[in-house]
Amino acid sequence: EPFSAYSTKSARKRVNKTHYYNKHSASLNGGQFCWDCHDAHGDRTGTNNGPIAMIQKRPVKASVSDTGVPSAFTDATSVRFIARAAVTDFGRTTAPFNTICNVCHDQKSTDPNKMVHYTATGSDGSHNTATICTQCHQHNADNAYDGMAYRGAGGNCNSCHGANNAGLLSADTTAGHAIHYNRTSVFRHYTGSNRHLANAYAFACKNCHGKTIANHENSGNLADISISGGTYTFGSYSARDGRGFKYSTAGTCSQNSCHWSGNSLDPAPVTATVTWTSAKTTNCGSCHNQASDSSFKWSGAHTKHVRTTTLAVLTCNVCHSSVAGSSSSIIDQTRHVNGFVNVSGNVAAGTLNW
Repeated sequence: EPFSAYSTKSARKRVNKTHYYNKHSASLNGGQFCWDCHDAHGDRTGTNNGPIAMIQKRPVKASVSDTGVPSAFTDATSVRFIARAAVTDFGRTTAPFNTICNVCHDQKSTDPNKMVHYTATGSDGSHNTATICTQCHQHNADNAYDGMAYRGAGGNCNSCHGANNAGLLSADTTAGHAIHYNRTSVFRHYTGSNRHLANAYAFACKNCHGKTIANHENSGNLADISISGGTYTFGSYSARDGRGFKYSTAGTCSQNSCHWSGNSLDPAPVTATVTWTSAKTTNCGSCHNQASDSSFKWSGAHTKHVRTTTLAVLTCNVCHSSVAGSSSSIIDQTRHVNGFVNVSGNVAAGTLNW
């Protein structure tokens, strides 16, 4: 017996995001068995004749759970999927609706993961028609075996890419996005507003990525960067974030509406540029002057009170008490980098008027 040395494997083998795996059952459509969608020998008979990736010419949409016998097939009798790089092999906007994404999808208004753009019977004709579906609807966007293969944008920004400080965005949890959006709550709208907390910055996407939906998902798997009042210089795209999107490890920001000295007459920050992948600093002197500096961008009054040898040296919080806790700490990040010089506090025995 040539097979006597082998034993039956009863454990279930998971494939990437599981191809929906045990999410499919006798009451759900298709995919209970590998052969519902795949033919081990393939149905391709020649170049551009028959689907690639061992896809069945006519996938099974439902089958008998205990025997594997097909009970319903796709309406399309010949699936078109001959090139992974061809948009029209994934979703068609006009009949015949026989591409790999069209053929199995029925629009279900009650399904939270409903398919509305490309179905077996039609298309809305406008959803990213020049973009390959899997650019956003990735098969294995993460490593969780949760039955969410190909799930794309569903209202939350993290359906496709990261959208909080969990480390899925560039660059991990200590730099880049995690500094500028340092909240666990998921950002939900491309053109939404800032959501700062007193102890955490939470800049809206539009601050650095433009303000129109037309700039979103428009090409290349690269971010469109347009910073108010400043520039971003790209480095080389040598890394990918937690969701597989490319980012520049040496990109730098110059003076902008957030990174500036605080003096409108000489706004350039003390440190001319900051690197996207650098960790957050507690050094206020990166943007503002400090008493130990040899030259100054601040007003003359600062020099008189901070570098004095005849008067009591004042710390930042004396005049900026709503923002600064000392000369090296911020107590309210909602008031910091807000475009204003926040002046408040008591000076010695008198009251500061502004």
